[in-house]
Amino acid sequence: MATDDIYFYVGTSEENANRIVDALSDFGFDSIDKNLFVTPENVVRMGVASLRVEVLTRISGVSFDHCYANRKMVQIEELKVPMISIDDLRINKKASGRKKDEADLENLGY
Repeated sequence: MATDDIYFYVGTSEENANRIVDALSDFGFDSIDKNLFVTPENVVRMGVASLRVEVLTRISGVSFDHCYANRKMVQIEELKVPMISIDDLRINKKASGRKKDEADLENLGY
């Protein structure tokens, strides 16, 4: 079973936080504090279950810099989108210790 939510793992630099706030503003999310995106270990949730967007400044088992260096570019319609590598996703899922992530690993064949 696939998740209905979408997750964005982001770097916590000031410059990146400004870009995130600008992008969210383009989608109608006004007055968002950029400090939400420079603080490690934050989860910023927007929307409701099954239509939720989550912006994560930390995930278990891997660093952002490591994941960014190993990212895979995936074509989605006319956009190339950076995605976490399957190896880094596997490390993250194992490190989280959540039952849901264990089930995800099983569904991915690990």
